Amino acid sequence: MTARPAGVESGAHEAASGRAAVRRRVVVYTALRVAVFLVVFGVLWALRLGVYPALLIAALVSGALSYVLLRRQREALAQTVEQRLATRRRHRASREAMPTPQEVARVTGRASPGRSDQDAPPPPGG
Repeated sequence: MTARPAGVESGAHEAASGRAAVRRRVVVYTALRVAVFLVVFGVLWALRLGVYPALLIAALVSGALSYVLLRRQREALAQTVEQRLATRRRHRASREAMPTPQEVARVTGRASPGRSDQDAPPPPGG
């Protein structure tokens, strides 16, 4: 096993940690939104509002409160998603810029790795 310099991750590990970071931030933000809703609903329920009016008012009020109170968590989630997308775009661009084995074989005049002349399709018309 070859050692990597500190701070350098493999592509698979980096992707997994990126997914985990996004998942963690989504769970935290969602849990906090639900908690705000439940607190508002609980207050309205304690005021003896009916179930349906309490649900409707709690949804509206908790949405507004979440927008104000959970700004930091929402921005952290958005930043994490943005970084993950930028990383995916970089990886896709580097893969697309990489020559295929057939292109390498054509330029170097050598057979493609893992492919012998016997595996090659017959020439057209032959």
